[in-house]
Amino acid sequence: MIESSSHKNFTVKVDKLCKVYKLNRNQYKIATNQISFGLKNGDCFALLGVNGAGKTTTFKMLSGDILPTSGKAFINQHEVPSQLREAQHDIGYCPQNDPLLDNLTGREHLYLFAALRGIPSSKVH
Repeated sequence: MIESSSHKNFTVKVDKLCKVYKLNRNQYKIATNQISFGLKNGDCFALLGVNGAGKTTTFKMLSGDILPTSGKAFINQHEVPSQLREAQHDIGYCPQNDPLLDNLTGREHLYLFAALRGIPSSKVH
């Protein structure tokens, strides 16, 4: 097990990350239950599991799309979600659905996504 204080040794550090959805008044769905892992620069990583195992939920929490119920996550020592803007400079993911727009070229998509991420136009090329 990785100590929670050791996030500085990892590019991506997830420590006991949980997400619980409230379905109705008395029912809850646990999407992730204390998931922990650490990735160092250059690591190759994949989350594998059956549908409903929490893979997409984990990536949504890391990218700031949804808030975790509990636990901690760090991207290059920036805590998600409290330092989300800084963390988002170093992470992105492609969801399962097609994020491309029909009327844009590949180059136009890259310019659009760079603008959405706040990359200065002088650095986009």
